[in-house]
Amino acid sequence: MRVDILTKIEKWQPVSYGALVNTILFTSKKTWLIIRPTKNELDLTLYTDEVLGSELFRKVTSQGRKFAHHLRISHEDARTPIHFELL
Repeated sequence: MRVDILTKIEKWQPVSYGALVNTILFTSKKTWLIIRPTKNELDLTLYTDEVLGSELFRKVTSQGRKFAHHLRISHEDARTPIHFELL
């Protein structure tokens, strides 16, 4: 599942990414997506300038002038095209 997400996001330009311990950061001038694998899920945090309206987000928090949208995918079948549209 993680490879599929990386393959899709890698095609979006301009985008660069880097890895930390158990974390992948995607940037285009600033970090806009963080992916963290957990024991049973893939945790994605998407940063935007405005709140995105979707019930798929587990929670949305304010991070200064940005909004952090938290999404968890528990297995590959749970991932839908809507997840990629949100990103």
